[in-house]
Amino acid sequence: MNQSNQKSAKHPTTRLAIHCSPEELMGHLVESETQKNWIWFDSSLDDGRSTNQWSFIFAEASRNEFQTRTEALTFLDELTCEFRANLERSPESLQSTSDSSPPFTGGALIALPYEENHAEFPTIITLVEKSFAFHHPSQTWFFTGPSEESLLKLNLKLNEPTAVANDTANPVGEINWRSREAPTLEASHEVYLEKIEACRELTRVGECYELCLTTQFAAQAKLSSKVFSLYRFLRKRSKAPFSFYWRLNPKTALLSASPERFLQIKPTANKELQILSSPIKGTRKRSTDPHVDGELKKDLAVNPKDRSENLMIVDLIRNDLGRICKTESVAVPDFLKVESFSTVHQLISTITGNLHDDVSLSQVITACFPGGSMTGAPKIRSMQHLAKIEGRPRGYYSGIVGYASRSGHCDFAMTIRTLLVGQDEISVGAGGAILFESDPESEWQEVLIKANPIIERVNEFVGGVTN
Repeated sequence: MNQSNQKSAKHPTTRLAIHCSPEELMGHLVESETQKNWIWFDSSLDDGRSTNQWSFIFAEASRNEFQTRTEALTFLDELTCEFRANLERSPESLQSTSDSSPPFTGGALIALPYEENHAEFPTIITLVEKSFAFHHPSQTWFFTGPSEESLLKLNLKLNEPTAVANDTANPVGEINWRSREAPTLEASHEVYLEKIEACRELTRVGECYELCLTTQFAAQAKLSSKVFSLYRFLRKRSKAPFSFYWRLNPKTALLSASPERFLQIKPTANKELQILSSPIKGTRKRSTDPHVDGELKKDLAVNPKDRSENLMIVDLIRNDLGRICKTESVAVPDFLKVESFSTVHQLISTITGNLHDDVSLSQVITACFPGGSMTGAPKIRSMQHLAKIEGRPRGYYSGIVGYASRSGHCDFAMTIRTLLVGQDEISVGAGGAILFESDPESEWQEVLIKANPIIERVNEFVGGVTN
């Protein structure tokens, strides 16, 4: 365990009179304040319909690494108990979900890997020194942190005409992708089909109803010095409501275009804490032909297999929330709703509930993690079988990334559609739910639909493509 004794300082939140995009501000901070580790939670869908209307840029104050989940959650509870005590002393600081009040007003960021205790993938909890919040609907900036002369200089600089850095490709040579299970993509195909059949057999004999089988594609590449340029290159094509850029340590970075919210906790007007989860199950690749694209969207909405996958995960999450929520408060306000992103259509449901008054954040995570959309049903039994079938750790893929704020708000994204950049290797995970009715070849194609937008864009970046 590498743990800092520094606490999360409380600072005021102020509105900023600057006019720039989150990308422009992040670019300026990365280039001008190189001594800080800047983290970007990037709601890159700016079309007014996004379920996440805030983007955040954080300056890391201290980073804490934990080899066991128990240690990490104990540390997190100590932090959030401090936040709750502050709220009880000053209840006016408990913000309900105002459209114009930033939900993050200081606190901690969390990167939780899928496996409970794995030396290669520690849990990261970062305390935030200062943060910038951008409200997309009103195009308004807020700042939480100590008053600094540099903030005035930032106001002046960003009100001058500015241009986004030209993040075109950085040719570094050809790279060759393979899966973790096989030396070539062709061999990966055959291995994955065999694993699908193993999952189908488990559903046939009644061991599980559904298993979310995954794989990971990796390539040797030295891109750790280019991660911010690579992230901006990726996001031009893959915009998503829960994207994020986070250099976890000098050797590891997560570059994500996640479309999925694991869970959100927000105070309500009557001082309760509402929890919300929006699992994704059901995917269609988008077409450039508007008619074909519309037909794909319609098929996703009515396809029995996709609806069955989604329904089983909704029931699983209703059960998870029932363990920590008040009786009869668990509801499903959105069921089997199709949402469209830049490369795919997704089938999404939303489950909500009101937390018991004495429930801690660690109890919430323990009850709900890992997300049911990445495990299967029943959850624990599915995870046990998947660990044997997949035969390797998932690491940060299938985990969660998010924040716990002093304001009482928490928000976590599923770590999917995410590129892990290591010192000498890059990797991306993808998978899908396997039922007895699953067609193995179709399931393999779904894996490629999810992974290929990132793989192809990385290939363009290292190969010299310039748009």
